[in-house]
Amino acid sequence: MEFVEIPEGSFLLGAEIDNSFADESNIPIRRVWLPKYEIARYPASVAEWREYVQQANVNWAFWPELTEACPTDDYPVVYVSWTEAAAYAQWLGSHTGRNVSLPTSAQWEKACRGTNGRDFPWGNDSGLSPDIDFHIVPPYRLSTLHLLESPYGCRHMCQNVYELCSDWFDEFYYTYLDPVAPTGPLVGEEGKRTLRGARLDAASPVCCRRFPVSPEEHSRQIGFRLVINET
Repeated sequence: MEFVEIPEGSFLLGAEIDNSFADESNIPIRRVWLPKYEIARYPASVAEWREYVQQANVNWAFWPELTEACPTDDYPVVYVSWTEAAAYAQWLGSHTGRNVSLPTSAQWEKACRGTNGRDFPWGNDSGLSPDIDFHIVPPYRLSTLHLLESPYGCRHMCQNVYELCSDWFDEFYYTYLDPVAPTGPLVGEEGKRTLRGARLDAASPVCCRRFPVSPEEHSRQIGFRLVINET
């Protein structure tokens, strides 16, 4: 798994009220500070998930669905629930001696859009999105070359599957979040966690959108990437 470093510092999180992409879950715009961390350049792959399941002797029931959606190892792994992804992160951390986890929603967003609050990972112009056949529903192979990078070199953010984050989900969280290294609300609405990103065939594949997701949901449209924290 390849990681890129995100330097410490502040960035613009969320959306202005008059932004066409604004909704209750991403307003108001906030300036948030994060310490340095590393984030995976790509979503976790089928190959990486297979290695974990085999080495950790995990009984995972979604191989038929995964094989149908992702026929080769260089696809993002999907049909993994939040609970399963968090367990994988813990296992990887125990084997590497590093603090590995799902990203916080703020960590994901900074890696996606940089420091200046851009709308898309590739800029503010939706016309810069790659030319893609929207009749092909994601997931796409991670080796797809026409997908554009975020400011920090992350790929497939808002351009492939949705991605799981560690935070509980509260629609109004941005109205009261701690601007220093926020980790999400203490509880989630109806026990939901946070989902980030979008697919290129979605109406608005923008960096600022957040969605609720059940910790036990398995979906063809949902994957994840991991972070390494300093402490």
